[in-house]
Amino acid sequence: MLSVMIRIQISLILSALFTLSQVHAGEVTVTAVGDIMLSGSYRPVIDRYGYSFPFEATSGILTGSQIAVGNLELPITDRGREFTGKRFRFRSAPAAGKALRKAGFSVLTLANNHILDYGADGLMDTLQY
Repeated sequence: MLSVMIRIQISLILSALFTLSQVHAGEVTVTAVGDIMLSGSYRPVIDRYGYSFPFEATSGILTGSQIAVGNLELPITDRGREFTGKRFRFRSAPAAGKALRKAGFSVLTLANNHILDYGADGLMDTLQY
């Protein structure tokens, strides 16, 4: 399943680059960030200020890029079966998807150790959001 996800992500990135190369004959700006964690010890901040809060200072940079890429380090879901075979498990509510889009992300990679924390249902919901 993970190799299929990687192939899908590569295809999406290549598709986005191809589309942009057709639209922007000159430069294409790609902004890449590392892990995006919207849970865990950061949960109280999210609960207080909302999912858009972590991106307020950077959304101008992200939205100014034709492609903004980040690694989503958790599933976006409110369902699924929690995998209890490891110490840390994370997930984020569906509202996180809108906040990530509003922040300017156009591609989110999912190949990490938390994307299946809530099983296939969590993964499928993440792809939807």
